[in-house]
Amino acid sequence: MRFYDNNLFYAALCFGSLLLQFVWIRLFPLRSSADSGISGKSARRTQLVFCVCIALSVSTLFRLFPGNHRLPTEDSSVFLYIGQQMKAGKVPYLDLFDHKGPVLYFIEYLGVLIAEKNFTGVWILEVLNILATAALMLKLGQTAGGKRSSVFLSILVALGACGWKVWQGGNFTEEYALPWITLAAVIFTGFFQSGQYRRREILLLGAGFSILFLLRANMISAWAAWMPIVLIILIRERRYRDILDCLLRFLGGAAFVVIPVLLVAGLNGFLGALWRDYILFNLTYTETALSASEHLQLLLTFCRVLWPGTAAIVLTLLLRPRNRILWLNAFFFAVSLYSVSMSGRGYYHYAIVLLPAFILPLTVLFDITDGLMNGKEPRADLTRPGVIVLTSLLILAGAFLYRGFSSGEQLQDSAVLYIGEHSEKNDDILVLGNSCWYYLEADRKTENRYFYQLPPAEISGTIYNDFIRELGAKPSRLVLLPGQQEQREAIDIALRDIRGVLFSLGYRNEIFEEFEVFVLTDGGKADF
Repeated sequence: MRFYDNNLFYAALCFGSLLLQFVWIRLFPLRSSADSGISGKSARRTQLVFCVCIALSVSTLFRLFPGNHRLPTEDSSVFLYIGQQMKAGKVPYLDLFDHKGPVLYFIEYLGVLIAEKNFTGVWILEVLNILATAALMLKLGQTAGGKRSSVFLSILVALGACGWKVWQGGNFTEEYALPWITLAAVIFTGFFQSGQYRRREILLLGAGFSILFLLRANMISAWAAWMPIVLIILIRERRYRDILDCLLRFLGGAAFVVIPVLLVAGLNGFLGALWRDYILFNLTYTETALSASEHLQLLLTFCRVLWPGTAAIVLTLLLRPRNRILWLNAFFFAVSLYSVSMSGRGYYHYAIVLLPAFILPLTVLFDITDGLMNGKEPRADLTRPGVIVLTSLLILAGAFLYRGFSSGEQLQDSAVLYIGEHSEKNDDILVLGNSCWYYLEADRKTENRYFYQLPPAEISGTIYNDFIRELGAKPSRLVLLPGQQEQREAIDIALRDIRGVLFSLGYRNEIFEEFEVFVLTDGGKADF
């Protein structure tokens, strides 16, 4: 399977989305920028087109974008391989080891069912995911009483100027969490403003909580930050009946998600494996001890990467120190920031979940700026096509800059060709490390449950021993050790002299500049 390498198609689709946005806003303009709400048929059309265009523009940053020649990242390739193998009948956790939540694998599986070639179906789900996020961010911005120009620009900055650095190729758990985190922000902010709630909103909060917990448990920071505050407010106001009502509805919404997942897991026999790999393993995975200075440095790294949004939070607190909603939003940001640093790893895509926290302060900041520049009656409409196209071009500039974030993908070509020439489609091959894109590019699979090994096998002695035991019981016909010599040595050390293990199983090796391959000899056998 080869991913598209057509830069002309890539550019045409990118700028085509901008042209659509320009023409639509020209045909259906909003006459006034002084309004603080967005209403009317024309406004709804503009909202819809804005969300579609921002979703298409942002999606050009994703490696699965049909015009993108980039290979998926390590994590993304793991998820795609699982989705592909689920379609082939394999069972997650039971046949395929990974430590993310089951909701992610259902998303990948659905994407593969929609369109497996080049994983376009997964990209379509990514577009819909960003579309839903943008629509909910519009709703969130409106709760701040912001002008539509301020709301639009806040979304462009959050998803564009802040987002382009942290998407890291897309198809991450954090990306799929965005709509639910933003929805929670809309519901909680509405309660803090009015003191009232709608019953269906509590059901949605329960469902969203369960979805995120079954996606990746440390992304429930909105609930962790705001639910105790809501409880305190209700107790202080002696609204005990509301507390019981909210609790029951929250549990009902959660059960609506959890029960079907548990039924699917139980009927397919992977409930125990899910508990072991998702819950128990992740408890050890987050036990990385950091010193206070290291933790502070990690927090500052995420703030620096997302500096436009971080600066907006600080500035609005200074300019509007009595705005309770801004302080509650800042608290949500702080809790989220702490949660993304819990693992002790500074991967930029962890910070995707922070983006919803920027909408309110950015909207307020743009409102303040608009007032300073134009007085009470703004003379300029910041949603005019020129400004929208200019800011969208900045997103696209980021997309092209991101294409330079290469990790030697040309080096994989010779390894993929070797696999294609020395194995059949149904042969069992194994890739050492975590570069699962070799399976995808070469259209091959492995029968080993640990189709990738790092970092889990380095962290857990139990997982390492299980991997070696399975390698001995079900030896692969061909084992690939990818990368230049320095990278291969690092993998060998992390897997505790895996070369020696393979030699003991009867493999012989061939060394190339870009990779090393181990082939099972005719007399090779496993004695484990």
